[in-house]
Amino acid sequence: MDRALRKRRGELEERWLAGVRGATPTAASRTVVASSWERSSRSVASDLPVAPVAAVADVVARWTDSRFGRASRLILDDLTDLAAQGDLVAAITDEEVTIAWAAGGRQMARRPRRW
Repeated sequence: MDRALRKRRGELEERWLAGVRGATPTAASRTVVASSWERSSRSVASDLPVAPVAAVADVVARWTDSRFGRASRLILDDLTDLAAQGDLVAAITDEEVTIAWAAGGRQMARRPRRW
């Protein structure tokens, strides 16, 4: 990861920690981001050093059996295409904030493998 990206990531992590620990919403870059952090802080402990990893089979089973998982099948192809065309990552989480589905463009998929 290059220095500028590493620095930016560190700044965002600091803002996130401040946000989930109850700092003012101005700790986030945008109000929508602060709102997202506030929602995630209800389910995810701010002292976790890394994101928890759930067993794939458990996530797939919960996602497949959920009403949201069944309903989202209508848009998954479109989300996959949009993510690929825009070279970004799209993700859907379940009610426990576990990533249940994700898709991304080729460039975005390669980046984590290099880090």
